[in-house]
Amino acid sequence: MTREPDRSSRQPERRRVLALLGGLGTLGLLLPWLRTSAPARPVQREISLHEADFYRPHDLAG
Repeated sequence: MTREPDRSSRQPERRRVLALLGGLGTLGLLLPWLRTSAPARPVQREISLHEADFYRPHDLAG
């Protein structure tokens, strides 16, 4: 007569592992919505050399 393994002893452990995997999967699905990106800063445009020279203080004004 062979003894069958007791399946009820493994049931809580299996349930715990499946709950952990389900929780991690749910977290993985929600992660993109939980991230908030920083608001975009306005792009600073580079001024031309002519504008830079015009706005730079100098003693050449007549």
